[in-house]
This record gives sequence, structure tokens and C-alpha cells, in this order.
Amino acid sequence: MKSKSILRFVFLLASLLSLPAMLPAFQNTNSLVLNVTVSDKQGFPISGLGAENFSVSVDDQPQKVLSFSAQDSPASIGFLIDVSGSQPINNTKTAVLPLAPCRQGIARFLDLSHRENEYFLMTFNSEVQLQQDWTSDPRAILQKADSLTLGKRTSLFDAVQMGIEKVTTGRNSKRVLVLITNGVDTSSRSSFVEVRDLLRASDVVLYAVGISNIQQGDMSLWAEIQGVLDELSDGSGGRSHYVTTASGANAFKEVFESIALEVRAQYQLVIAAQSSAGGKSKWHKVKIKATRTNPKGKPEQLLARTRQTYPN
Repeated sequence: MKSKSILRFVFLLASLLSLPAMLPAFQNTNSLVLNVTVSDKQGFPISGLGAENFSVSVDDQPQKVLSFSAQDSPASIGFLIDVSGSQPINNTKTAVLPLAPCRQGIARFLDLSHRENEYFLMTFNSEVQLQQDWTSDPRAILQKADSLTLGKRTSLFDAVQMGIEKVTTGRNSKRVLVLITNGVDTSSRSSFVEVRDLLRASDVVLYAVGISNIQQGDMSLWAEIQGVLDELSDGSGGRSHYVTTASGANAFKEVFESIALEVRAQYQLVIAAQSSAGGKSKWHKVKIKATRTNPKGKPEQLLARTRQTYPN
């Protein structure tokens, strides 16, 4: 208990720092790592591409790829699990996690993932707690998932901030957060904008699993939740998946299977980080394209995702 209190104090102290002071910890001023996912029009990840299949631009200026890796390399992965109770928001009661299907989905993820991955598990309600520190043993993660209980309010943005800070201490260059939540924040000290910008300044890829029990008449709230999760995940090069509390275990397994396979199929490209004129830091826009020749010998445009911006 004492070690958790110390950890909480350290994370809260970090959260009081201004964003510009935090950015250098995540951004090398000389180079930029791009974790890239490529898929076909059906959303299936594509492996086996080479550097020649990619083109990168920053602020609409073409960039040279300094290094390229298509290896199925291990990743450092953090699970952020919402264990808050059901809270009425705009007269609508939000979803609580169906723990058994979530646990089965995580088990599927771990089963399909690289054997040399390392993991941690954080939970959040009104507080964020590190339940399992870095481990390469998937059983340790599942044991913690088996012992979760629900209650209290939701500090979603605090959890994402602490997850970013934690996952960047991992030993692998591929860094991933898997956020499992109903998407409603009720008690964070961090704001959405602060967390969004911190995520965009890092090389962390965020996947969100949004869980809803919202009925048709309350779709405006669900659209707002999706907007928050989509903006966080899309900006990092990840993506969001959505299920309902009534979804069966197979639906959860399919979502986590999709995320696991994407992580294993990620490419890593390194480009030079562009500096802003006058030495004043600004956000730079990153665009990436991937093409290949199809069996008929014609160029095929693929769907490529990576972080959308970086500060320098």
C-alpha cells in the first residue's frame, strides 16, 4: 500500500508540470519514430512491405526515411481498465465493464501477442492504481484481471496521462496503451486537451475499447464519448473499437484479436524531426502513404496510420 501511495504521489507531481516542460521526455529533437499500421480496405493488417512502399511528408514536405523496420518485434504494452461504478450523466446511466468478457478478450490478446512483450496493468475509478508493474508473464496480468472490482467515479484522463508516463519507461521501442472504458470522465484533474497533446507528443499508440449500454434515445452522449476516444486514438496512430454491455464474449475476443494482430504487424520508420523557424516550438503535421503492386500489376493504395502530429 505504501509503494502505491508513493507511485501515486510521483504521478500527481508530474501532472502538475506544464505540457511544454514534459514534451522533451517524449520527443527526440533529431529524429522521429513513426509506428505505422497498414491495412487493406477490409481492415486486415498487411505485413511484408518494404521502405519503398512508403512515402512520408511533414507539413506537406516529402521526408527521407532514415531507417526502416518490418520485424515482428516485442512491444511494451499497458492495459488501462475502467473499474468505476455506473454514474448518471445527463440523466443517462453509463456502462460499467462486463468483467468476464473483458477478461476473455485480454486473454485472447495475450495469447496472440509476441512472446517477448512486457506488460503492466493500471485500473482507474476516482483514483488511478498500478495493479501490476512490468512483467513478461501474461498470467500475472490475467490474475490481476480476475480480481478486479467496480465502484466510484471515473478519472479517465488522469489514467491516460499516467499510462503514457508509465509506458515510456518500457524497454521496447514499440509502445502501446490499450484503454478499456465507458468513455465518460467525471473526476480527472487533467483535461482532455492536456492529455490529447501529451499523447500526440509521444510515440505511444493508443487503442481504445469503448463499452456502451446507452439506449437509442441517448445517442448524443454516446456520440460525444466516441468523439473523445476517436480523437485520442486516431491522433496517436491507433484506433477505437466499440462494443456494448450486451455483446457476447466472442465480440470482445474479436476486438482484442484485431488489436493484437495490428501491434504485431506494425512497421517502424524513422525520419528527421523538422525544427520550427525562429526556434519556437509548434505542431507539425505528419502524413504517410503506403502503396503496393496488386496481382494484376497495378498500384494499390493501402490504408496507413501513424501519429498525426509532433511538436518541435
